[in-house]
Amino acid sequence: MPDRQASQKALEDSRDLYSEARCPRHISKNHAAALARAALVRTLAEIDSANKSRRREIAKLAYLIEELQFLQPADLTELAESLGQSTNTTRNQLKQLQKLDLVVKTAFEHHALYCVNGNHNVLVSQVLSFLNFG
Repeated sequence: MPDRQASQKALEDSRDLYSEARCPRHISKNHAAALARAALVRTLAEIDSANKSRRREIAKLAYLIEELQFLQPADLTELAESLGQSTNTTRNQLKQLQKLDLVVKTAFEHHALYCVNGNHNVLVSQVLSFLNFG
């Protein structure tokens, strides 16, 4: 249960930061900090939007991500066999995850290996733990 509470806390903190940044707090439009605050709000909104898409895809393809975490770095055929699905289906799902920068494809000699992007380990573990406890 502590993992679920931690992930809920992280989501609440990001929402609080976004709402805090949107609140003007007695800053007039001509104030020097108003421009910086507007840039911060736009940046947070963009990050939040990208993470919503990532969370949705992680939840949708959780079985693939968990298997990839277990096998990584994994070859396409090895991953498809362990999942019990065709290589075309696995390739298409990996491409979806690559578009969101959740999976990294690495060419090694004449092999193509796939790994979960380390930059999003916290997000992936939060979503997967929420799905496992939920």
